[in-house]
Amino acid sequence: MGHSWEMIRSGKIGLRYDWDAIPKIDHYEKYMNMWLFPGGATDNRNYYGDKVTFTIALSEQQQMMLFDPQTSGGLLLGIGSDRLDEFLEKAKKSGQSAWVIGEAVEKPGIEII
Repeated sequence: MGHSWEMIRSGKIGLRYDWDAIPKIDHYEKYMNMWLFPGGATDNRNYYGDKVTFTIALSEQQQMMLFDPQTSGGLLLGIGSDRLDEFLEKAKKSGQSAWVIGEAVEKPGIEII
């Protein structure tokens, strides 16, 4: 969530993410349910938590996953809808994985649906 906030902190747009579309590592549930999060996850949640709205019923552990600093948030991109198909095709041709996990919206903040 930290990288997401850095992208939109000017407050002119917001981000809406689809929990089900977010890629997760294999067997993440096992470790998530054991509460195996690095200390930075708590720090991130304390700092960015008030900027995120959960409109889907997620467990506290699932929410915590989104604040884990070990995620690939640093690889988060914003691609205009007019260039998205072209980008995804180029990523596929180069063997680079890419996922569409959400969209930019007019409402400021970060929403998880």
